[in-house]
Formats: sequence, structure tokens, C-alpha cells
Amino acid sequence: MAARGFLQIAPGRQVALNGVEWTIKDVHGQLGRLVLVDGDGRTETRSFRWLVNHADLRLLPRAETSGRPSPVSRQPKTLADLTEDQRERARLRAAHVLEAETGFREGHPARALPGEPRPAYDPDCTTLTQRRHAKVAETKAMHRPEAVRLGLQHLGYRTLEAGAGSDSGGSHCHKRG
Repeated sequence: MAARGFLQIAPGRQVALNGVEWTIKDVHGQLGRLVLVDGDGRTETRSFRWLVNHADLRLLPRAETSGRPSPVSRQPKTLADLTEDQRERARLRAAHVLEAETGFREGHPARALPGEPRPAYDPDCTTLTQRRHAKVAETKAMHRPEAVRLGLQHLGYRTLEAGAGSDSGGSHCHKRG
């Protein structure tokens, strides 16, 4: 492989694969996937692993256009770029997802909040599948303006499942002391 060292995977980055020039059109970091587009407009979705392990990957020089910095050289986005309200909404959305995945809004029993785990999310009594279905039902029953504000109005089982592991198996409820 001609490319060695650190590879920044970002929209606008150009690479050559088997002599064909491609531009990274989109990056789905949470899924470990990216979308490539060639000069004819053909697109392919590939994994990061596939790209970095490609036998004939060559990084092409970055071209500056219209005086704007390339996407690769921009300052990284951070939580500080969000408003206080946006951070709070993101925190609440994450808490809902973490509760479905782990049974705890903070993502771990050591950081359990008062009243956790709730019965529908107790990892000792429920499977991951049951917790995901419970979270879908909970968000569907949520007051519509609140669901919209949090971006949860379309939360479905497949959304919770995307990018996550498979169900952990059967339910074996062990009462906590």
C-alpha cells in the first residue's frame, strides 16, 4: 500500500484505488462506513477497514478551492460548538439510547441515577431486545412536542439496533439486594 501513517477520512478527501480516483463524499463514523464517488458520479459505500486495508490505496494531493480550507484542514467540531440547549438535547437523547442499551441513563451501573434501573430496563431481568422495545414504546407515548424537541419522534427499534451489537440472549431476573 502506498499510503502509510495517519489517514484522515473526511468528506472531500481524494484517494486513488486501483488507479481510479475517488472522492470521499460522506462519512458515517458511528457505523464505520464512508461513501465514495468517482469522476463518473458512481457511488460506493465501504467500511473504514476496507479502505485502510486496500492493497492499492494512494492518497491524492489536497486541492484548495475558492480560498476556503479543505474539509480535512478544518478545526474539529466539539461540544463547545453547540448551544447550551443543543448540548442538553444531545445529553437527553444519549441518555435514552444508553438506557435502552445498558439499563442505565449514564450507561453504566456504577453511575446509576436514583431509581435506576427502572423495571423495563433492568439488565438483570430484561434482554437488550426487550429494553429496545420498551424504549420505543416509551418514546411513542411521550408528549409529541417533547419528542420532537429531543429528535425522538421517529425513534424505532431499527434505529436503536443500527450500529449496535446483537441481543444478549435470555432474561434471568436476579433481584437486587
